[in-house]
Amino acid sequence: MGDDDHQPGGFDRLGRLARRTGWRVLLSAPLLHYDPRAAAREAAAAARRLGPMLAAVEIGKEPNGFAVTGGRPASWAYADYREEISAYRRALDSAAPGVPIAGPDTGIKASTGCRPSRETSGRGS
Repeated sequence: MGDDDHQPGGFDRLGRLARRTGWRVLLSAPLLHYDPRAAAREAAAAARRLGPMLAAVEIGKEPNGFAVTGGRPASWAYADYREEISAYRRALDSAAPGVPIAGPDTGIKASTGCRPSRETSGRGS
């Protein structure tokens, strides 16, 4: 896929807005519809078009709710999330080296959905 597949005109307009306002852009890469390669292509196109106005790429939006909302099976847990996020990180690092990765943000109740394991969070659950 080339730049045209990611509406470079849209990134160009967004870049102009960001430069005029001084705001930086946080690009959200969808995790619910799992496709690390597509996310990496979009991030690379954004990095080329936005340059330093691209603050970071956020992987996923509220992944702690995926199992609750039906986006993943009820058995989906942090280990599954970590595997998916690792694939995204590898794809992003390859396609858009140097672009920071942020997030993800979380939503729903903290007592539901995917929670960090003791091993990776550094705290007991």
